[in-house]
Amino acid sequence: MRNEAFLPTIERICFNQLENRPSWAKSTVTTALRSRRASSIRKPLYRKGEFYENVDIGPKTFSIEEQRMRFKALLKKQELVDKYLPVGPKKPALRKKSKKYARQAAETTSTTTSTTTSTTTMSPTFTTVKPAAAAATASNWLVEGQLVPASDMYYKSQQNSTYFYMNALPVWKSIEEGNWKLVEEIVRSTAGQLAVNLDAWTGGLDNLRYPDADGKEVELSLLSDGSLSVPRYLYKYLHDPVHNYGLVFVTMNDPYLGTMTADDHLCTPLDACQAKYPQFKDATKGYTYCCAIDSSSDFALVVADLGVPAFPSSRPFFS
Repeated sequence: MRNEAFLPTIERICFNQLENRPSWAKSTVTTALRSRRASSIRKPLYRKGEFYENVDIGPKTFSIEEQRMRFKALLKKQELVDKYLPVGPKKPALRKKSKKYARQAAETTSTTTSTTTSTTTMSPTFTTVKPAAAAATASNWLVEGQLVPASDMYYKSQQNSTYFYMNALPVWKSIEEGNWKLVEEIVRSTAGQLAVNLDAWTGGLDNLRYPDADGKEVELSLLSDGSLSVPRYLYKYLHDPVHNYGLVFVTMNDPYLGTMTADDHLCTPLDACQAKYPQFKDATKGYTYCCAIDSSSDFALVVADLGVPAFPSSRPFFS
């Protein structure tokens, strides 16, 4: 079968097997997405794939119940768990019809004539039962943040191919649904406006740390062996090979982020980008900034060691 018979999805993944975490994924955001009919994408279950074949990872890894236990082991204080992974009151018990009522309802009779209607009814009897899953309600926890999002794919088969754990990083839910999602939308929109396919490298850098009960900064991770760490930075690095435009978006994967200093930035934020998207400043949705591709920036130096190419002569999309 010729190569053009295959549908490209994730072109390349750089995976750190020691940390059980992908470093970056390479993909192409195509202009064909402009003609795709808008529809909701049904999310299938994530699959392990070969890199996670012998790793205890699954839906429970990305559940708040499991993460609260993991945070308790890391931070050693329940108050800190409640601070970072708060839960509300448990869902109220459900009221379910008893078997007695079901039998009585079945015996209910109704007779109708042309002039009068008589109905025999029984008083219902209810019993309170404990629901099968009386889980606490929660607003924020770590979810699967796709490096190559399903929304960047045209066909359903392509979209399904993105649901492997090797294509996901632990990302706070409010950020994955907030500014990180906005970045993905901006990228697709830019590809459409320029009418050119964009090369994209997406990944995570550094590790997110929170202070434990003793005030010691602890790296957050989701697996008991300390692997699958939570990245501090998320990035999407773009290049337009036709017009030689380039840009990198950086999102802080920390909804509890305090004041950002110059040293906290991996590159110099573009004022035009920040002005165009004022919602980037909202830390609860993931503080985000974008930069020109500068070969001397901390970002460029770090990703170069990971095998991401540099385009120092490229011009920024926003100016």
